[in-house]
Amino acid sequence: KMADLQMDSMPASSDAPHPSHTKQHRLSKQTPTVHQDEGAPGEQLISQSSGEGLSSCCPFNSPGFISRMLPSTGYSAGYNGRRATCRLHLFAILCCTALAALAIGPFAWGKWSKSPTMLEDDGLLSTSDFSAPLPTESTILTLLAHGSCAHQNKAQPFWNTMRRLKPQLFIFNGDIMYGDCKSSECPELDRAWQDLFSHSSFASARREIAITGVLDDHDYGENDCHAANPHKALAKDLFLSRFGVPAADERRRHGGLYTASAHG
Repeated sequence: KMADLQMDSMPASSDAPHPSHTKQHRLSKQTPTVHQDEGAPGEQLISQSSGEGLSSCCPFNSPGFISRMLPSTGYSAGYNGRRATCRLHLFAILCCTALAALAIGPFAWGKWSKSPTMLEDDGLLSTSDFSAPLPTESTILTLLAHGSCAHQNKAQPFWNTMRRLKPQLFIFNGDIMYGDCKSSECPELDRAWQDLFSHSSFASARREIAITGVLDDHDYGENDCHAANPHKALAKDLFLSRFGVPAADERRRHGGLYTASAHG
């Protein structure tokens, strides 16, 4: 009976693993093995027991490369090693990008922010130098253009675009220049008109394109100005003079610059 009892308690097959053996086997699969790198004494390469090796997150992240860079500090060291290697690669890329920006930046900035070319105001540029006359009422208009905010002390490449498009009429919507006043005499307004009319880009365009327009706040010497603006009479006279408005024009006889005209 004792023999039968012992036989009944034994497993049906000697090949079946004991539960404790199975648990130990599973744990062993999760335990990393350590391989000594012969080329780097005292340093180790961490990998999974499955033999798949370390997964690479960067093109140059080979196991040998990691083993030579990081000492053996366990499985977490291998994981952190991969991250550290990636950070080194990204840091190198950022450094190269920054150096390229420092090398190229001054040339690009100089191209777009360089001071405009100014012409010598010899009197020919001061008044009514608009070679292209305004279109008459009988003209068939097919292309109009309008714009605003042309700072006289900045580059104005848009005039080159206008010259290529060849509109029959360009209408300034205001802020033809920026002449904000700093005193009651406001010499800034006249200086702003001089800078605009001696601006090489604008000087070329106004000889080829018919131009008209109205003023806005900065043309009147103050940002967001109103009816109490003390510089409005000076701003009006400078506009009429610069645009060569005839002495008999109605705008010279009433306040403000409102008018009406027909073109096309």
